[in-house]
Amino acid sequence: MKSNRYIPATALALCASLLTITLPAFAEFSGSATLRVGAGASSTCPTGGCFTYGNEVNALGSGNTISIYENSASQEVSASHNKPLLLILAIPNQTTNYFASNPISNVTFYNPYPDTFNTNAGVAGSSFIPAAGVYGLNGPGTEVQSYYGSMTSSNIYSFLNLAEPTNNSNSFTNLQAAELAVNGIVATSFGIHVFAIQNDSTNRILAAKGLANITFNSGALPAGTFAMAYGFKGNYAAGTGKVFSTPFTNAGLTRGGGGPTGTPEPQTLSLFALALSGVALQRRRRGRLAAAS
Repeated sequence: MKSNRYIPATALALCASLLTITLPAFAEFSGSATLRVGAGASSTCPTGGCFTYGNEVNALGSGNTISIYENSASQEVSASHNKPLLLILAIPNQTTNYFASNPISNVTFYNPYPDTFNTNAGVAGSSFIPAAGVYGLNGPGTEVQSYYGSMTSSNIYSFLNLAEPTNNSNSFTNLQAAELAVNGIVATSFGIHVFAIQNDSTNRILAAKGLANITFNSGALPAGTFAMAYGFKGNYAAGTGKVFSTPFTNAGLTRGGGGPTGTPEPQTLSLFALALSGVALQRRRRGRLAAAS
């Protein structure tokens, strides 16, 4: 005997409503292409690959110049006022706004870098502090000028609410471990600052294999500062386009130079003192053994 099974009308209505739910805009963005961070166009490491933490993280030295290199051979990134490149800085143990004003003094775009005949003099660019909402940019409510808050967990792009379908490698855990290994700084937080970079020429892009050279005021970048980039090409409002970002392996990290973050945390000083006391104890024991023999 067959039994007829009925699906309640309310259940059918629920299924129909689920089918019409609109996905978040960034769900349609394609996977990210790599923006490498280097030490500047005239440095020995303009396009990355100068690792300072195993085979990860590019050394930026203690200078004042950072470069953003578009590693793709065929894809350009928007670099206009409405769709700028974003330069993101993560400063260890910094919990308030670090920069009283925009610390970037010069921006130059090289499209491409270097050119075949080495005649590319570059074109002028500029920088500004982006408004919240650019590519979804947002913070925890403590934003002051370029400062978007203090990160103690998560990863850079999620913390800033930037649409990023594939890259979560710039995590607090990864940054903290590299900071300790490279600079000896015990980071309990990272202050996040964001700057917008634009190409002032008519094409308003960072081309495939192009480089944006960014110069800071002297002494503006403290030791232990991480640098990453973010860009986009397409129609962000419509939720279609491609995300460009920096994986942890190609982020940049400053070294030396001192500054407020160059001072070891109390935990580091305690470990150092413990190590010294151990060395002294070992020497005393050796002295007693020598005297007894």
